[in-house]
Amino acid sequence: MKTVVSLIVFFSFTDCYSQQFSCNKTSDTLLIFYVEIFKPKTPTQQFWSTAKEFNAASIDTKSIGSFVTTFLNDKNYCPDLPGGYREELFKCFKDSAISYIERLEKDKGNIYELFDAIKKESFKRNFNLEDGYKVQLSIIKRHGTFILRDVETDKLGISSDEYYINKKILPNKVVFIPLKTFSSDLTIW
Repeated sequence: MKTVVSLIVFFSFTDCYSQQFSCNKTSDTLLIFYVEIFKPKTPTQQFWSTAKEFNAASIDTKSIGSFVTTFLNDKNYCPDLPGGYREELFKCFKDSAISYIERLEKDKGNIYELFDAIKKESFKRNFNLEDGYKVQLSIIKRHGTFILRDVETDKLGISSDEYYINKKILPNKVVFIPLKTFSSDLTIW
């Protein structure tokens, strides 16, 4: 009897856990934004986001706070990459650490290819803010598979160099995490 109860509890917990951390994926074409924030005598900070479109005229350049608020107004937050990406890859593919590394080395369109593309192929725009901050915005258009998450989940990866964003005030509550993406033509202006 004790074994039967243990098995029922185990399978119930496993079922709840797998539903809670299911891999919700979508195929789409999105702009991926990598934002770097510079201020003299302060470590560089950064954050990521995604969107269908980009309107530079809607960005307020008075202060870093107003810049971030107006920039994110029509975008989806993306967790710090690759930290958030690793977490999601483990959930989606239930990889071991070794197979995760092997996958990254072999897969086309993986997160490291996205990093290289951001450095080499992205459109870059600089903003000099009135409060002394400088912002470099790198934009790349990618088609592929994105993992969808709720922005308020506590499992989204962050790092010490990520600019703090209060996720509770973000208007778009869906997070798009690039899982596997490929270049698309970037025509912004």
